[in-house]
Amino acid sequence: MATTYNPLFIYGGPGLGKTHLLNAIGNQILENIPDARVKYIPAETFINDFLEHLRLGEMESFKRTYRSLDLLLIDDIQSLGGKKVSTQEEFFNTFNALHGDNKQIVLTSDRSPDHLDNLEERLVTRFKWGLTQNITPPDFETRVAILRNKIEDLDYIFPNDTLEYLAGQFDSNVRDLEGALNDISLMARVKNLKEITIDVAAEAIRARKQDASQMLVIPIDKIQTEVGNFYGVSVKEMKGSRRIQNIVLARQVAMYLARELTDNSLPKIGREFGGKDHTTVIHAHGKIKTMLKTDDNLRLEIENIKNKIK
Repeated sequence: MATTYNPLFIYGGPGLGKTHLLNAIGNQILENIPDARVKYIPAETFINDFLEHLRLGEMESFKRTYRSLDLLLIDDIQSLGGKKVSTQEEFFNTFNALHGDNKQIVLTSDRSPDHLDNLEERLVTRFKWGLTQNITPPDFETRVAILRNKIEDLDYIFPNDTLEYLAGQFDSNVRDLEGALNDISLMARVKNLKEITIDVAAEAIRARKQDASQMLVIPIDKIQTEVGNFYGVSVKEMKGSRRIQNIVLARQVAMYLARELTDNSLPKIGREFGGKDHTTVIHAHGKIKTMLKTDDNLRLEIENIKNKIK
């Protein structure tokens, strides 16, 4: 078993698929190496298992169970923070034993190693020995694609604008998208509906969003204003056709954010930018999305603007 990235530390917010990914890693290893000794366990369960073996005086059995593994998958390792020194000590020793034998360790957390509170520094240091990977919330296109995949098993018609509406309402994790589809399916069954319009979807998810004030309704003109303020460009210039570099950037960033943060259709966004064609919006969104992959400064700029908008 290759251990180039050992440990593999995966972190991100709730509902982004960390547990699913852990299980997928374990299943893939067992498929390729059927006799591999693989164990998936939440950190809390590891802690309870350790304390129970300690109480019973069966620590040798505990050590044999964990230190003989080929692959240890620990979920929510942040749960180890604040626990007794003996608990962290045992995990430290287990980690060292496996790592020293070139056995793979994969950990998940809701935060990066640098933000793990109440964990011994020597543990945090070891967590950073290998590869640290952040799982971020899916972007707008990915959320739409996830919804398309999820509705394949549903016996309802979802127009494109409904899918885009839902993708605009839930931008933090996949779990919310799945929950929204469950709400919609229930309403559709009760009302005997076949086509899920935006109005139907909005009614179905209202309880999930708790109240109307929590609905993600961001006017495009607010986006334009905040982007303009940031880059020193007027909304009028943004809606115009001048190709001066700073105006073009502001225009494209505003179109990108309008696509990411609202449920408006491409034609609607284009109209709000001085009657631009929907293909212009697609181009702008794609351009900024590509730039974000390599331009850290732009990423920070957009995060700052988003914070002002929200």
